[in-house]
Amino acid sequence: MPEAKKAKNHSGNKFYQKLIKEAIPQYNQATSKLDKSNIVTEILDIIKTRSPDGGFIKSKKQSNGCYCYYQVSNQFAREKIGQNLRDKLSNKYKSSTKAKRRRRIATVATNNNQLVIEKMKRLTTTITTEKSNDGPESDVTPELIMDHLFIQMNKEMLEANKKDECLLQNFIDTERSYKLEQ
Repeated sequence: MPEAKKAKNHSGNKFYQKLIKEAIPQYNQATSKLDKSNIVTEILDIIKTRSPDGGFIKSKKQSNGCYCYYQVSNQFAREKIGQNLRDKLSNKYKSSTKAKRRRRIATVATNNNQLVIEKMKRLTTTITTEKSNDGPESDVTPELIMDHLFIQMNKEMLEANKKDECLLQNFIDTERSYKLEQ
């Protein structure tokens, strides 16, 4: 069994996840850093009381392939507890791992796709040109121009994206990541 699965199925980790789940409503309603810090302290104290060795350990793979376990500092444990609480409330906290992952995937998918950037520039240029070419008596409204341009751009981008292997992989990764979060 892989090391990560062993850790997740460990009774101590299950107890920890239960504590996190029970603390979510209180953490969600906390209005100050002090209140949130007190919740984290409470969880840390419960874990330390329950486990004679302090409860928070980390593994490190050694050169021989075996894992060495060591106790982490209270500061590290507090950071992880806080991160776990924010992750469970990922829709509320920008600092949650899930929220960061969603932003990173969205940024990578957009920034890496030169086609999108080129189409955005062309769209902006076309809108500016269309507005300046319309006379004051024209029946063409800005909304009609925008609708036409968006439809045209969407068609072109969808056709080009079918051929973009990198973008396809980004969509697959995004879908996989989304399913893991659920």
